Amino acid sequence: PTKFHNILEELARSGQLLCHLTQNIDCMEQRLPNLEACTIRLYGQINQARCQKCNWVCEFAPHLFRGSNLPDCRNCIERSQARTSRGMRALRLGRLRPDVLLYGDTCHEVEIVKATEVRLVKSPDLVIVAGTRLQVLGARSITERFCRAGGTTIWISKENPSPKLRPLFDYILEDDCDVVVGNYVRVEALFLACAKCNQTPLVV
Repeated sequence: PTKFHNILEELARSGQLLCHLTQNIDCMEQRLPNLEACTIRLYGQINQARCQKCNWVCEFAPHLFRGSNLPDCRNCIERSQARTSRGMRALRLGRLRPDVLLYGDTCHEVEIVKATEVRLVKSPDLVIVAGTRLQVLGARSITERFCRAGGTTIWISKENPSPKLRPLFDYILEDDCDVVVGNYVRVEALFLACAKCNQTPLVV
């Protein structure tokens, strides 16, 4: 985990972190239990597989994906066998694939919307958008909703936000996330703002 991850872990441990939305699929947060409990992954996670038919999720097993064909879903197999044992027709089996969003795929939108709506109801006091350019529509639209929820908004990235997004942010720190948290003066100013809040809610 990076320095920035560790800062988020501290916020989560203290109960100040309401939600952590991430576009990353590397599951780095799983090494930090408090941060993991606050994390919603927009584009899936590389350490699990999902059935394209029944949506069943299991641990990713590399040996199953060595051939050219995707493996059959174990849950579909068991359900189909249960039906045939009762004299019913077999089910069409789904295929497993790594549970990550590829270009052209649709995200698990219903799950994500439900999870984010719960946080939005709590009206976050502070929104931090970090380490992203927000070029993907889904992440951008979710971020816009949080930024308009009424709290203070901070952008941390090597690049400035686009002209369309710029009005959403009260503060812009143009630098690497770890450089920002390694700079005491900038971090002090950032977390003085956090200290004035009841909760520190969102990091993308």
